[in-house]
Amino acid sequence: MTFGMRNAFRVQDIQLTLSYVFLWESGVSTKFAGSSCNDVICVDGSSVISGHFDKKIRFWDARTDTPTQDVVLPGRITSLDLSGDKNFLLASVRDDSLAILDLRMNIIIAQFT
Repeated sequence: MTFGMRNAFRVQDIQLTLSYVFLWESGVSTKFAGSSCNDVICVDGSSVISGHFDKKIRFWDARTDTPTQDVVLPGRITSLDLSGDKNFLLASVRDDSLAILDLRMNIIIAQFT
């Protein structure tokens, strides 16, 4: 998985040698988020979560052209981490806070400053 400041990230399934392209300039599909991507997490074969400069966490499905959902946080997202059971997402925010999201409902359940 690669990402960068060009509003892009690429997820590749090496075992199947297939490439899912999100927000990439070339490849199978091009999708634009409108904001640079600071961190990306691949949840499973077709689900991706990305954290962005515009304060949004975006939930992606490889089969769609747009994010399936956005969650807005109070500051720019700097990093993401997925719990072992894949039910919770920890987001680090530029305003020196942390947010925990419940991925079963895609809502913020706790914030720490």
